[in-house]
Amino acid sequence: MIRAAGWILWKDITLEFRGRELLVPAGVFGLLIAMLYGFAFDPAKNGLHGTFPGLLWLGIFFASFLAVGRAFSVEAEASQQLLLAPIDRGSLFLAKLALNILLTLVLAAVMTPAFAILLQTGLPPETGTFLLIEALGLVGFSAAGTAMGALAAQTRLRELLLPALLLPFTSPLLLGVVSATKALYGGEVAAAGNWIMLIAIFDVIFIVVPVLLFEFLTEV
Repeated sequence: MIRAAGWILWKDITLEFRGRELLVPAGVFGLLIAMLYGFAFDPAKNGLHGTFPGLLWLGIFFASFLAVGRAFSVEAEASQQLLLAPIDRGSLFLAKLALNILLTLVLAAVMTPAFAILLQTGLPPETGTFLLIEALGLVGFSAAGTAMGALAAQTRLRELLLPALLLPFTSPLLLGVVSATKALYGGEVAAAGNWIMLIAIFDVIFIVVPVLLFEFLTEV
């Protein structure tokens, strides 16, 4: 399974480097969101430390929609051929999951400093914990997005169906990462740790369950 997933991931990365159809549009969209926030909220007059976590995560999630949602649809015919290949369906899920994690991590690496600069809000002192929250949040979002993307890719209205499926499922995760980040900015490290545990549980569920049920998701 791991070897097959590695080959599929390498193929997807090669296609992305050639076409740049996933990361570039999502990155530009994310930077536009950061610029709009900077103009709309006027951070020079209003302190945004309390609202920065929500603004940051909403920006990252909405930008990630563009990348995660197209992981299957960008090559629909190839995906169908992969489904017919004599490999474990879980390999396909793991490969798409790894691709989405890489894409969202790159987006977060670009958007986080952009948001901090444009909104004039520095990173919290516990930078390592903050990066852990970002990593766990993006893994959970990528896992849910990969599973819902596989389900929506089988329909003609996948562009409309994916947000309708993904937003309800990722609402608890969004609440968790925003609350954990806000607690970290408030100096409440223990409270942030409790939210991190809940985020980690979400990640495990949305990785293990789709791997086991991916064959049924792709046949709906």
